[in-house]
Amino acid sequence: MWLQRWGIIAGAVAWLAGLAFAALLGWQANALVPLGVGGALLCGAIALMALSGRRGAGATAEAIAITLLLVGLAALGMARLASVNPTNDPANVARLIGTGTWEVRGTVSGEPDLRAKGEFVQVAITSAARVGYGNESQPLDGTVQVYVPGVLSQFAPDYGDTVRFTVTLRPPTHAPPGIDAEAGSAQRLTILARGGGNPVLGALYRVREALAGGLLSALPAPEAALLIGILLGLKTPTLRARLPLFVETGTIHLVVTSGLKVTLVAEIVGRLARPLGRALGPSLALSGVVGYVVLSGAGPAAIRAGTMGAILILARALGREYDVTRALALACFLMTLAQPTVLWDVGFQLSAAGTLGIAILGERLRAPLHARLGQGRLGRVTADVLAATLAAQIATFPIVALNFGIISFVSLPANLLLVPPLPLLLVVAMVVAVAGATVPALGGILRALLWPLARAADAVVEVGAHLPGAYLAVGGIPAWLTPLWVIALGCVPLLWRAPARSAAPPVVAGLPRPLRVAVALTLALALFAGTVGASAVAAGTRTTVTFLDVGAGGPATLVRLASGRVVLIDGGADGTALLNALAGALPPWGRTIDLVIVTEARGGHFTGLAALLNAFHIGEVADPGALHPTRDYTAWYADLQAAHIPLVRLRAGDTITPDAATRMEVLAPATLLPTSSGQEETNALVLRLVTPGLRVLFAGEADDAALARAAAAGDVRAEVVHLCQLPTDGILFGSGQADLLRLANPALVVVAPSARAAHPVGTPITPDDPAAIPGMAVIRTTQGGTLTLATDDAGWWIDR
Repeated sequence: MWLQRWGIIAGAVAWLAGLAFAALLGWQANALVPLGVGGALLCGAIALMALSGRRGAGATAEAIAITLLLVGLAALGMARLASVNPTNDPANVARLIGTGTWEVRGTVSGEPDLRAKGEFVQVAITSAARVGYGNESQPLDGTVQVYVPGVLSQFAPDYGDTVRFTVTLRPPTHAPPGIDAEAGSAQRLTILARGGGNPVLGALYRVREALAGGLLSALPAPEAALLIGILLGLKTPTLRARLPLFVETGTIHLVVTSGLKVTLVAEIVGRLARPLGRALGPSLALSGVVGYVVLSGAGPAAIRAGTMGAILILARALGREYDVTRALALACFLMTLAQPTVLWDVGFQLSAAGTLGIAILGERLRAPLHARLGQGRLGRVTADVLAATLAAQIATFPIVALNFGIISFVSLPANLLLVPPLPLLLVVAMVVAVAGATVPALGGILRALLWPLARAADAVVEVGAHLPGAYLAVGGIPAWLTPLWVIALGCVPLLWRAPARSAAPPVVAGLPRPLRVAVALTLALALFAGTVGASAVAAGTRTTVTFLDVGAGGPATLVRLASGRVVLIDGGADGTALLNALAGALPPWGRTIDLVIVTEARGGHFTGLAALLNAFHIGEVADPGALHPTRDYTAWYADLQAAHIPLVRLRAGDTITPDAATRMEVLAPATLLPTSSGQEETNALVLRLVTPGLRVLFAGEADDAALARAAAAGDVRAEVVHLCQLPTDGILFGSGQADLLRLANPALVVVAPSARAAHPVGTPITPDDPAAIPGMAVIRTTQGGTLTLATDDAGWWIDR
């Protein structure tokens, strides 16, 4: 009986102890492998001898045999960890660390991890040649994580691609398990072939991207990023920027694959397949769990949750009792058997420790909470959420403190508000994602159901993180506290007897009833309708010009006309910052930009726009073109072609009419683009927006020659002039900008960041020359943030 109940747990603990002991000893890998295997064989042989002894000594022999078997498992764990040490493999890429610059070739072996201005890519290395020594390439194996700058999809490597690049390798520090070496930014990366890898895995990755795109096209960036994390566990650049909020509120589990989500998926698929028979239902549920784990990124936390979910399905199908502690032990054993280094992955540690805490402490905390809060539905829900949250927080305390340096004090109320509606969020997010990826118009309709719920969930996290005393920053947590804490947690059942299990099923893990869903959707529709009505009344018939603060590196301006048409002029250098800025400037249902104008072929004017291609419907793009396209501009042009977005070239004399009451006059460049050395500034667009009550002159960072051509082209009078400058530059008398300002005679000059390279650190700041801007107000978005001007037939004003 003891062996049946505790054998799996004891064996997994022995195995994990062997892994930890091998890492602690730090012996050479080539010595640990034979020692571990030999020790395991010796322990097994002695155990067999003990069990073959006399019948009278059966109990003693059994105890000796079990002890020796556990010691043998620990020895095998030591050998397994040593076997994956790169020093045992003479062809492993880790041997190139610190030996200079290498040109390596390999295949992208995982889904790229997208960041704001690039992506991390895992490459399975096949060969390498040392740069500058003329040596022929040598065959290699192992996996390298490399950073690829730029987010333009046409020239970015994807799963299965064969690539070649030049790097200097260093030991892995912040890489996921299974990475043998890290590299800095890849130099001269070339994609040699597209579309390799496992076709099934590649198809699932494409489905994941399509579902994420469906949510992103239906909702503003913050809410879409939250739901992408909840549904798919995918950390978009927007979500990565907000991850500290989830850590500070103790809700990080919401945006990773958890056991609750996997159980919900298994329940949904199982119930849908129930009419098909008792054999097909578990099979489809198991397939659903596997597919969901892959769609969630197949990270260590996702695989752990998926393994336990599969064990749950098999236990039910075989009519066996499911014990969460034994399932966790088996999952940890299988995962570390396949990849021993996963034991040191923070996501795996948090997932396993949190599950262990809920299994051991959850049921012990739930009973007294039920007694205090009552047996009503509200009381049971509150008790379940509080018990699970408190148990997980206690269990993961040293891991969070060690890796994030934070102890959250708002975790309980935040989870009490967010965990009960999680099943509803998960189901509705899946429906909207599928609809948005297949029928965008239907996804746009369904977002009315989802946006209020997502906005409320996001507000709970954001408000909770900014409450006074929401968390405590800690440091100096010793690493040995984590295993000691887990050992102490495992000893809790020896000192604290668990109460009898309640016959009532947990409320939180159940699926919502149809009536609750109907009520929730009705409330969501009512809230959405009220929001739409309030925004429509507030907007009225105004036209607004919003100079967006999208950080350094380039400008972005949003024009919303009274007719409802939307024009975006430039997009800055950071797509994440642009999406967040647009989320604050557009209503949640505004997912269409009718016209995008790129004023200059310099990266900071269009690189941020790449993030819009999957998030908005773009009607048309216009720019001045480029005589000598850069790599980034070529990729941007290819992305537009792939998205079937028309591109129009603009020249002086052209006029754009977004609606009947508005026109945009193109004052520069000339019909033939000049070939001067500063061609980007000389060939930049100079535009004048003319709408009832307001004229805005967009001069950007056009040089003196372009500004002189614009001034000679016609009327340049305007109430507002928009310029781009470096932080150290000022508006000086005698410059082309000052001459243009004299002719335009504006009341306001708005200065946005330049896309040109910044001056060296320590360059003195040149103040504006009062003679260049007599009687003009100057506002810089780098200092004042986003600025909105509003206008109607009566005039214009700064909209606070």
